[in-house]
Amino acid sequence: VRPAVRENFSDAPFWNATILTDENGEAKISLNLPDNLTAWRATVRGITKDTKVGEAKNIVIARKDLLVRMETPRFFREDDKVKIATIVHNYLNEKKTVRIKFNVENLKLIGGTFANKNENLRIKNLQINEFEFILQNNSEQRIDWEVEVVNPIGEASLYVEALTNEESDALKLSVPILPKGIKQVQSLNTEITEANKTETLVFNIPSGVDLRSASLSFSIAPSIGTKLLKSLNDLVAFPYGCVEQTMSRFLPAIIVDNTFRELNVPLKSKTITELPKVIEAGLDRLYSLQHRDGGWGWWQNDAANPFMTAYVLFGLNYVKNLGYKVDESVLSRGMNNLKNQIENYTETDLTTLAYMIYSYSQGVEKNKFPFNTKLSQLSERELPPYALALVGLTYLKLDDKAKIKNILERINRNVNEQGNLAFWGSDNWEFIWQDDNVQTTAYSLKFLIAADPNSRLISKNVQWLISKLRGFSWNSTQQTAKVLFALTDYLKLTKELSPNYKVKVFVNENEVFSKQFTSENVFDEIKKIEINNNVLII
Repeated sequence: VRPAVRENFSDAPFWNATILTDENGEAKISLNLPDNLTAWRATVRGITKDTKVGEAKNIVIARKDLLVRMETPRFFREDDKVKIATIVHNYLNEKKTVRIKFNVENLKLIGGTFANKNENLRIKNLQINEFEFILQNNSEQRIDWEVEVVNPIGEASLYVEALTNEESDALKLSVPILPKGIKQVQSLNTEITEANKTETLVFNIPSGVDLRSASLSFSIAPSIGTKLLKSLNDLVAFPYGCVEQTMSRFLPAIIVDNTFRELNVPLKSKTITELPKVIEAGLDRLYSLQHRDGGWGWWQNDAANPFMTAYVLFGLNYVKNLGYKVDESVLSRGMNNLKNQIENYTETDLTTLAYMIYSYSQGVEKNKFPFNTKLSQLSERELPPYALALVGLTYLKLDDKAKIKNILERINRNVNEQGNLAFWGSDNWEFIWQDDNVQTTAYSLKFLIAADPNSRLISKNVQWLISKLRGFSWNSTQQTAKVLFALTDYLKLTKELSPNYKVKVFVNENEVFSKQFTSENVFDEIKKIEINNNVLII
């Protein structure tokens, strides 16, 4: 008897939250059960218009009288030799002659052996992958199949069937294959700003690596604007979590949307289309996370945090200034809390203090700004680059030209230049945001664009930030949000939304990509292009 192959397995085969009954309180549904042989539990909960509720549960058993099981690992590793156990169960009323067959793809089959082998089985070895034997009723028999993993990547397909003249069963499973060694990902980014230019990116694959396990992929964005939208989509798709992640989720969406509106560019991004929902959900969550004292921490029940309070208020004031409705009581209590935190701040962390003052300045008119003395004292100190940029941005809001000029000179002196790249902060990885060179460079770039839009450093800053991309995002939601704040200003400055050029990509002198970019396709979705690893061989 030829069996139906079981290969569709699921933990939850059906869910529906809105089933309407007829006038008798009855409803009928239909579904196809997956191929699992198991006990399925059906749970039904009902509610009437007058809020009467009820619940019922039932068990449905999916079973076969002749079945075969297969035990596999979660994954195979290159060069492994593994035994795959298959177990045939006979629940029929009599003993049966069973023919078992085992097939594999992307593996090498070495052979099969019977567990607890005895004469009553009357085993016939038909082929390397096929046996015939006698199986008593209400009994089971295990056959182990030894396989060797000969490929470094991909998926192994395993198929087993157990045939009798009355009932049969077949099972097909897929198991991923992993290469030997530790996975390493090398990211390279560049920005081409000149016509008729060839840019070369070099990467080396360590000796001894099986090139079948190596892969190369790339994407090309015709404009910073295109990359902004992709980064924004990744950021907004990040699930809600703490206060910082909530802010970093919806605030960049508003900033990018406002930027493109100012540039009179219609957008087709899904994120922008769903922006009202994103804003509403973000504001509601921020309101619910506000503490009784008016501040915000990382979560709802921790102490108010100076940076988080300032970050949220920066966002709420920005949203309000764009014309969105913001709960005034939430905003007022938050501003009072931030003011008190600034007045009573005794920590040595000058970057946090600078951020608090910068955020507060965005929510008041410049003639009502209460911290001119404190800001002046702060500006006269030896500040880290991040704090210096924040002080500069505050003076931009206050329109203090003498201070702006002073900060600009100091920022230019502190820059690190490496060829066509420029950044601020340490070149080493730091674990606290105050020393984060990506955020430091983003805010320094934001100040530089406003204070000196013709600076030769601007394009170098942008290229350095792009070089720190990991896929379409940076190392954290906070980093990604802060970079988007700066790059939207850069896009306003350059208005690079009307490309007209052709791009070609070569790998080891083999052309692998070619495309003409124009204003018609500048906002087409950025797609990742996978390269056959054969071209990696020189």
